[in-house]
Amino acid sequence: MAMELTAADLRRYPGTYRNGESRVEITARAGKLYLKRGAQEAALAKLGEGHFATEGAATEYIFVAGADGRTEYVFGGGRALARQ
Repeated sequence: MAMELTAADLRRYPGTYRNGESRVEITARAGKLYLKRGAQEAALAKLGEGHFATEGAATEYIFVAGADGRTEYVFGGGRALARQ
């Protein structure tokens, strides 16, 4: 069951994450988070703190913060991508 997104979630996670040629962009709009990979975009449903899944799909994403609390990595689809 998806949890409600907070204002902090909408500020914390957006950005561009990359690993080599793999790139995802997380954006916030209209109170939701979206993940864009190439031409495909999907809304993210919050499953827990830093734990999301694309709506209507089985792919899960885990966001990891550094010592300063800023999100540094997202893990998903068997890959770790660093925030740019």
